[in-house]
Amino acid sequence: MSFYKIIKLIMKKVKTETKSQVIKKLDRVFSKYIRLKYSDKNWICECISCWKKIHWKEAHNCHWISRWNLQFRFDEENCRPGCPACNTYRPEFHIREFTIKQIERLWKEKVDEMRRQAKEVYKIWIVELREKLEYYKQKVKQLEKEKGLSIK
Repeated sequence: MSFYKIIKLIMKKVKTETKSQVIKKLDRVFSKYIRLKYSDKNWICECISCWKKIHWKEAHNCHWISRWNLQFRFDEENCRPGCPACNTYRPEFHIREFTIKQIERLWKEKVDEMRRQAKEVYKIWIVELREKLEYYKQKVKQLEKEKGLSIK
């Protein structure tokens, strides 16, 4: 068997994840992290927009700057738990209330800076995504332990 055939067989056996597959996994882990981080001892979150109390499993991970912007998709400053109604069906109300909360929390200058950065071209590498995935997996395990959750 030639060297190239051996390499080809090895490469078939090695499963390489695409960037979109890593992003999908990271979305799940990061969303769980945000919802657990902001849940109380009874695992209840408060919607960033309407303040409705909701169980962390039912909450959404809401993004102030759209999740399509990869620079802020996995940014903790950009994400908070929210109820599905605000995040899905009341986008104008949700963004307005989320913006008010962001300004209160981060100061107007930081909010303006985030808006400016969101307009810039941003390239995220798969290596960076994998690092974030491992980091947030560990953070989720830590939160599950702290909050007494023994789930996957």
